[in-house]
Amino acid sequence: MRTADCNVRNPDMHRRFGVEDIGLDEYLKGQTGIDQALLDTPVPNLHVMPLGEGLTSLATVGKEKFNEFITALRDRCEYVLLDSSPVGLNPETTVLCEMVDAVVLV
Repeated sequence: MRTADCNVRNPDMHRRFGVEDIGLDEYLKGQTGIDQALLDTPVPNLHVMPLGEGLTSLATVGKEKFNEFITALRDRCEYVLLDSSPVGLNPETTVLCEMVDAVVLV
């Protein structure tokens, strides 16, 4: 399973899993490859991609580039979980909801 932190309002996946805060931002900017941005965790078969330090809005990324990112994750595993800020609070979540197979409200 792969999970990525897409919560630009409160990114905390790196703290929860005790990994470096390098990931999605650097991948989308072409500064690292997807396999380098996916970090191992203590949980077997779970790899995380933290948000990174510079990404403040998914709206600036562009839908095509983000679709490439999702496709790259899907090619590497059966399940992909994207953590985002609450649905409806900002435009990023609306755009993100259009790109995924399902939305889970917690």
